[in-house]
Formats: sequence, C-alpha cells, structure tokens
Amino acid sequence: MQIIEGFGRDIYFQDIVDIEKTNSRFLFLDGVGNRVFCTNEHFEYMFSFIEEGGAENEAKGLQSMAVFRDTIYVADVSAGKIMAFDVAGGFIESYPSLLLGIGDFAANQDNIIVYNDNNMLSEELILLNKHHLTRQHMPLVSSGYNKPDRHILLLDEGDILCVFAENKPIIEIYSQEGKLLSHTDLSYLDIFRPVMAYYEKEIKHDPKTDLVLIPDASICNNRLFLLVTHMDENSEWHSRYILECQITQNVITPIRLIHLKEGWYESVYVDCNNGYIVLGNTADVLIAKFSLP
Repeated sequence: MQIIEGFGRDIYFQDIVDIEKTNSRFLFLDGVGNRVFCTNEHFEYMFSFIEEGGAENEAKGLQSMAVFRDTIYVADVSAGKIMAFDVAGGFIESYPSLLLGIGDFAANQDNIIVYNDNNMLSEELILLNKHHLTRQHMPLVSSGYNKPDRHILLLDEGDILCVFAENKPIIEIYSQEGKLLSHTDLSYLDIFRPVMAYYEKEIKHDPKTDLVLIPDASICNNRLFLLVTHMDENSEWHSRYILECQITQNVITPIRLIHLKEGWYESVYVDCNNGYIVLGNTADVLIAKFSLP
C-alpha cells in the first residue's frame, strides 16, 4: 500500500475527479483547477495541460475523461464539448456535443459514447462520430427512478457497459446498436442492503431523493471493479469498498468484496495486469495505491 497525502500541493493540484492511465503514465483530472496532471507510475509529477478559459482548447468545467489508445479525451461540461489531446498534452481537436448535460463517457475507434445526464431529457446515450461529427441517439431502458447518473465503460467486444451511480446498484450491457443484452440488479448483496433500506425510507419523504451508491467504476480484462458507498451497523457512511465482478458472455457475477484501508474515496482506477488499485480522495487531495489481493 502507498498513500500520498496532499497530492500536488506544490503544483497547485486542487481536486481529483477522475483517474486514467496511458503509456505507463497516470492522468489525474482536477475539476477545480480545470487541468489534467500527468505523473509517472511512482506518482512523480511530469507535466500538466489544459488552460482555463473559453477557447477551443481551454476549459471552464472539467468533469470526466477517457483514454483510447494514444488519445486523451476530456469533457468540459460547462462549454458542452469534449476535447482530444495526445499523450504529451498537445491539443488535437474539440468535439461539440451540443448537449445540455454531459455525463460520463467512453471512446472507441469511431465514436465518443456520452451519457446524457440532463434530467429534462430521456435516458439515452449520444454517439458522437469522430470522423463525420454526426450524432446518433441511443435510448436506454428507463430506470424507473429519478434519472440516475451512470458510469459508461466499454467491453472488449465493443458492447457498452452502463453502471448506475445512484439510487440502485444496477449494471446493464447494451450492444453497439442499442439493444439491451443484460440487466443485473445487485441490491440483494449484503453490502447494499443497509443503504437500500435507508434509501427506501428517504424516497418516501422526497421522491426526488438521490443516493450515490457507486461513486466510480473501472474495468480491466472483462473484470468490473465498483467503488461502493456503504452504511455500517452504526449508520456511519464509508466509501472504501471495491466490489469485483466477472463479466462472461454478458453475465455479471460478483466475485469478492475488497475492504480497503480506512478512508473516503471517490475515484478508482484498477490495473489488474500489474495488480494494483489506485484511488482518489477529493476532499484531502489524496491518492492511495493498493496491491490487488
């Protein structure tokens, strides 16, 4: 285990919204400073990129990022665009999403797949074609809940994995054509029962109540790792559990629950090939690296 407290204190790093990795380098998205910070595998600072502002290569409100091969994609929700950069932080181009709400997203060879988190619109994915700058709307099956945020991940076969971040621990897999291939509700697991009981009471008082169950998710070699919010027997909240699931032919199977050191984490990146988990703590600007059990 490796803990780095006050991460980036000397380089004015203020927040940890998202974590990615490319070419043996870690990328940390600072949602307050509107920059991406790059470190080596030992978390030693290398460089940062993106300036704050309204130009095509600048940002006003960074929220999430994704990596496909040697390209880094970063969403500026305030400007309604997704920017592309090379591994050295050089600006490539900007894709206007024309969305009122850019949620989590993923990227592949042809498309940027964006979850539209605007509560005024239906639950859907927007496929932004990188070559023709066209948009395709992919309706999702209605959750039946106050519209939840979702984490968007891609499987090796190209299918799209949607993980509910709020309200209920549901995982859905959609084909590239928008067909629902599987729907898995993990509410029956012991880790979620106290939280779901609490949520059911709260939603009776206010139907618009939202509850963050899965702050972040990471995928590696068709193994899904969910960062889970948990309530213990003393009604105290924690965010330090990782639920590992196996994905086999669109079937989601929980394998084990990994209990991490005391702490509150909001972002996660898992490298199962090299055997470690990296987590970010926004409030304390802290990163932690654990060996994968």
